[in-house]
Amino acid sequence: MTGLLMSLMVSQGLWAKTYGGAGNDYFYSVDKTSDGGLVAVGKPYSFGGDPMVFKLSTSGDVQWTRVYDIGDIVYLNSVIQTSEGGYIATGENTYPSPGSVLLLRQDALGNLLWIKSYGTTEPSNGRSIIQTADGGFAVVGEVGYATSGNYLDVLVLKFSSAGVLEWARTFGGADYEYGRSIVQTTDNGFAIVGWTGALGPQPCSLLVVKLDASGGLVWARSFRFPGAPPLRDMGYSITKTSDGGLAIAGKTWITYDGGLTYYWDLLVFKLDATGGLLWARRLGEPGLDESGYSLIQTSDGGLVVGGNLDSSAVKSNFLLVKLDASGTLLWSRRFSGGYTAMTAGSIVETMDGGLAIGGHVWGGAGAYDLLVLKTDGNGNYPGCVNDWTPTVVNVSPNIASLSGWAVRTLTPTEQNPPLTTPSLTVMDVCPPVAQKELGESPHVSGITCSLVPGATIFLSPVEIPVSIYAPDGRLVYSGKLMKGQTRIPLEPGVYLWRAGTYKGKAVVR
Repeated sequence: MTGLLMSLMVSQGLWAKTYGGAGNDYFYSVDKTSDGGLVAVGKPYSFGGDPMVFKLSTSGDVQWTRVYDIGDIVYLNSVIQTSEGGYIATGENTYPSPGSVLLLRQDALGNLLWIKSYGTTEPSNGRSIIQTADGGFAVVGEVGYATSGNYLDVLVLKFSSAGVLEWARTFGGADYEYGRSIVQTTDNGFAIVGWTGALGPQPCSLLVVKLDASGGLVWARSFRFPGAPPLRDMGYSITKTSDGGLAIAGKTWITYDGGLTYYWDLLVFKLDATGGLLWARRLGEPGLDESGYSLIQTSDGGLVVGGNLDSSAVKSNFLLVKLDASGTLLWSRRFSGGYTAMTAGSIVETMDGGLAIGGHVWGGAGAYDLLVLKTDGNGNYPGCVNDWTPTVVNVSPNIASLSGWAVRTLTPTEQNPPLTTPSLTVMDVCPPVAQKELGESPHVSGITCSLVPGATIFLSPVEIPVSIYAPDGRLVYSGKLMKGQTRIPLEPGVYLWRAGTYKGKAVVR
């Protein structure tokens, strides 16, 4: 069984790695690539705070990075691989003022093809991008009204494959509406999710909007889930399901202790093709905040949510939650890596059937780093990922219809920013426990680890660096193995060690 587990882990390439430099580096989106790797976007202040696209191999190694000096405050919020093998990302560009939707297109090698901004006299941004059935692209985000009370409307844009704007639509009332995720539906229309404050007096309700292929409004509905005021329901991710329906993930504000304490619970629900509710689930644990930020349907027809678990007393964790097509919880996992702050960005199913979730973490050097966690298809990662047991509640929201659609005119501008290709510092933060003493170095015939009370004793044929980790990913020792015998004192507990390509597990008593 151990050999089989080890073989599966190696074939699925379990890893958890941070990427960054000396400053705060933030992660926003990841997508799988046709070569089995990943492409991701972030904002690395270690390299000037400009937007970055970076490509990872199947084992999490950096293949290339691209940082673009576009303007003062620029974000890339979403990235995908296109059908041609290249990449396209969307975000927000504050130059020229007051801010505009940004599109950045690259070829398969990461070379820049074009950058374009699309804006009005009011600030706008792009939150999520998809490739459409005709080879073009669709973006959802928001547009603001700085001259009329700082209200926001949902903004949806449709582009040709060359980045030519075909149409733009906004949706909103006399308050604020946010658009966070978009999907193309089976009828070649679009569905978007976000939240709205248009129904007052409560702060916000979850919003789902359905458009036809030309951007015309089919229906718009708000979803308000049960709880005590003030009610807050927010949608972050939407995906089309294999039966033609829609699945949505987000979070809902609920009360514990007889209404004295408020927490967020993770929210998942399913709609049919007409927007009718099929089921809704709320998942949480008293005293903790749980949020669902990214949702995918996996190849087996199930739904996986990536998100966060957080509280003042518990270190922030990445969450991975799997439900079947009927909304039954199959498993749920949490990963802390020993970090005091973690924010999940997005999740994808990888080419080998595993899962990759990305975000940023507060590292040991006093700054944020990008982090990507790669698990198997069931969210397993021995020694690093733990089970989470939430309370699952079936919920029935109040659903209301909304109206108020308008057409916007956006004027595109093209840019040619300077490019840099910085080197990211990569660190393994949690080697899997089942990868024991693997290595193929022609100069190292073998490293052994034996145990004595209060210490480990390594025997190595060469001098080589060694790192020792606690099971939650914290680095507890970093040093060097001498040629011959090296004794390393440790407190009683379970540890994971890495020396070159060799890895193992040690239980100190």
